[in-house]
Amino acid sequence: MTSDVVDTVQLNEKLNELSRLTKHDYGTESSISILKYFDHLYAFQQSYRIINDALVRRRYAALCQPLFKYCINDVFQTDNIWHTVYYILHSLWNYTEKSPAMCQAVLTLFKCSISILHNLAQISELKLDLQKHNCVEILKKLTSDTSHDFIRALSYLTLSYIITEDERTFLENAEHAISFVLNALREATVAKDRRYNGLRTTELCNGLSKLSVCDKNKMTIYSDTTLSCIIDMLKQQNFEEQCSASTLVWSLSFDESIRLKCYDNKELKELLCTINETTPNDELRRIVSGCLWTIMGNIKKKKATSPPSSASQKHVMISYNHDTKALSQKIKERLISDGYSVWIDFENMHINLLDAMAQAIEQAMVIIMCFTEKYKDSPSCRLEAEYAIQKNKKIVPLIAQANWKPTGWLGIILGQKLYINFAKKTFDIAYKEMLAEVKANTETAADDEQRRRGSAKPLPIESPVKEPIVPALSSNTTNTVEKLAKGFSNIKLEKSTTATAEASSSWKQWSANEVSAKLNEMGLERYQKIFVDVDGAKLTKLIEIKLKAPEFYYSLLKEKCDSLVPSRSSAPSIHSFSGSPLASQGNISTLAQFLTLVTGLDNLLEHLMTSN
Repeated sequence: MTSDVVDTVQLNEKLNELSRLTKHDYGTESSISILKYFDHLYAFQQSYRIINDALVRRRYAALCQPLFKYCINDVFQTDNIWHTVYYILHSLWNYTEKSPAMCQAVLTLFKCSISILHNLAQISELKLDLQKHNCVEILKKLTSDTSHDFIRALSYLTLSYIITEDERTFLENAEHAISFVLNALREATVAKDRRYNGLRTTELCNGLSKLSVCDKNKMTIYSDTTLSCIIDMLKQQNFEEQCSASTLVWSLSFDESIRLKCYDNKELKELLCTINETTPNDELRRIVSGCLWTIMGNIKKKKATSPPSSASQKHVMISYNHDTKALSQKIKERLISDGYSVWIDFENMHINLLDAMAQAIEQAMVIIMCFTEKYKDSPSCRLEAEYAIQKNKKIVPLIAQANWKPTGWLGIILGQKLYINFAKKTFDIAYKEMLAEVKANTETAADDEQRRRGSAKPLPIESPVKEPIVPALSSNTTNTVEKLAKGFSNIKLEKSTTATAEASSSWKQWSANEVSAKLNEMGLERYQKIFVDVDGAKLTKLIEIKLKAPEFYYSLLKEKCDSLVPSRSSAPSIHSFSGSPLASQGNISTLAQFLTLVTGLDNLLEHLMTSN
């Protein structure tokens, strides 16, 4: 290193030049020359204290901030932009090595960087780019390494926008960050500029909505204080704040305990009703009406909103999120050209959007659902999907996002249904497959309609193997599993799907031993291995799966039934199935064995649901 002493006059002049730079100068040769001077200044080790004191006193980091913000959005746009960012970061790296005061000054710049990243993360088109540049791993490390509350919280908020589906459980660790964000939201709602540390109320509220996608976080987020902030935002004559607040309370209300608390809050309900009736903003009205629908329990209690209609009045409904609007429009046009009547929301806007949606579902012969990650995260899409399941509608699932698979509540709804992947196949090939499913499900729905009108005798639940199910079975094992599941799932329970809520609670308190005794009583003793540690509470969940995802339920039973059969490499046990030509072919149960389990278990569950 050189031993030359720094020219303090020149140092101060360069600081003056840096302070006089305007946006017009950013990324030019003149600004680069100034920054390069400060980067090379570090070589004057004998004058380090003098240099550092001058930089801290003149707030060098703060002077660099506007240049950094200007250039960071597109670092590699030009060589000049890249060199500007390089010299800023490299000089700060050097000066923070030995100066706590400079470190504190740079903290502002670092917070600025995280804030910029947070802004970028909210642009959905940039999500994959941020993932490719290891932003997820960097932010995850920041959440554990930093002791700075603002940086940790902002890192979690940023992650909530860009983290992959498989990694979302990481967000369950955000309890401390959520507490900070809730306090920030409280401070922002009383601030004149409606901000906290630069973050607007809407940014904080939207971040909490994203974090609430993890069900575990819902109760962490909800409190009386949170609800007070939501109510304050709903009172503002600001569409953006009202949309953010109603979206948060809607998302939280999918937790039953929170829904009941919101239902008991008269002020909240009155505000939502007033906004729903008076707002000229279609998007806000859609969110608020959906929020009211969920809070009031209409998704479980609402009766049909439209009178019975003939099959000729029925239609195909397309359920989608806005990221698949173009694909949905294209599918709609092709279906119409193929002779189908199609309902899609952007052509059927009504003052009461939720009533329109309910009628559309009730009158649909088939519902096409365009699944993406955004569909799964959308409260309105979840509302549509759950109401369609409640109404036992035929669903044709489409995957419209590459490298993604439905999980959580959407995975349960999908069950073992075969989906058509529009993200992998050409539109024409995928559409052809979808059209075949629409046609098949439309015909089945028409048969169901006739059966409900009494023109065909319904199949009794006790005889699930009668025509037309058995002829559809194949000797091919894989097809048998799928067809059995599909066949049984089409048999409707005669009792209402609300039976689980109305059933006596006594059996729900059963121990695993009591369940075991009941299985023996029903003649299912040979299947006891499947039900190890299953108590009354777990039977309740099994009933819920049967009602919400019947195809998955029957496929699950087939899989468990097969697991009782010894593999070809195992010696037969005295307790194993015998007398079956399939028993020597690996873990495959016979049709008789599977039907014995299905019939016995269906009878047991039906008995429990109807017991008083």
